[in-house]
Amino acid sequence: MNQIRENLWITDISTVINTRFDADRVVSVCQDSAADNVGCDYRHYNMSDGTDDSYGGSVDYSMFESAVDTVVSSVSDGNKTVVHCHMGRSRSAAVTIAATAACDGSSYHSAYERVNYARRVDPDPLLIQYATQYIASHTEHGGVAR
Repeated sequence: MNQIRENLWITDISTVINTRFDADRVVSVCQDSAADNVGCDYRHYNMSDGTDDSYGGSVDYSMFESAVDTVVSSVSDGNKTVVHCHMGRSRSAAVTIAATAACDGSSYHSAYERVNYARRVDPDPLLIQYATQYIASHTEHGGVAR
């Protein structure tokens, strides 16, 4: 697991399944669920990794937005929050980037650099578009739009 900011970590599903960690909430943004391996609140969004993903799941903006809203709310409430997808590089990265920017009132680029520094990430272009859309519509003057 890689810490991004206070109360926010990003990882992959294998780490969630195989590692004991102290978290209040785990947010899953992949087709596979690890709910049986987690001893805290587990929120699962069956999200595919962009338009070329053939494993199923949804890639619509509303699901992306809901996942980011869950992360932002959880972090803002002081919960230790872990975001994961299958490899921890695309879906979880895009959600974590958008949540980080929203919580910090920063830009996509700044949040991307922060997340990429902690964990090498490579979000799908469609998810990058969703993250920038989320940031533009959910932040205002240094913080989360309320």
